[in-house]
Amino acid sequence: MVAVLEGSVQEKDLALVAPRAKRVAYKTVGEAVSALKGKKADALCQDEPLVLELEKRNRGFKIAGQPILSRPYAIAVRKGDRETLRWINEKLSAMKNDGTYERLRRKYFGEAGGKEGPR
Repeated sequence: MVAVLEGSVQEKDLALVAPRAKRVAYKTVGEAVSALKGKKADALCQDEPLVLELEKRNRGFKIAGQPILSRPYAIAVRKGDRETLRWINEKLSAMKNDGTYERLRRKYFGEAGGKEGPR
């Protein structure tokens, strides 16, 4: 059994890539983690950053394989809000240029996570 979050992208993706996998949907990450710890689920399918953090905090957890589908993250702004868009892009560029982005990526996700970075 694979724990997923109810209504999550992973719940839908898992049905596509592993239609025979028995999915058990939980309302919260905490419930899904408890199911995994309590052996009510054999695995948890969730976003890579969360799974990386869970592996770090839980000795009995180990990431298996590669991400099943690429799901890049993005920042959304209101259409036409050029001021906010410009501000976000400037901050992301500055973080990338001064090494802050890479330092934070390593700190929170380790060597394996979040390698793409801002564009």
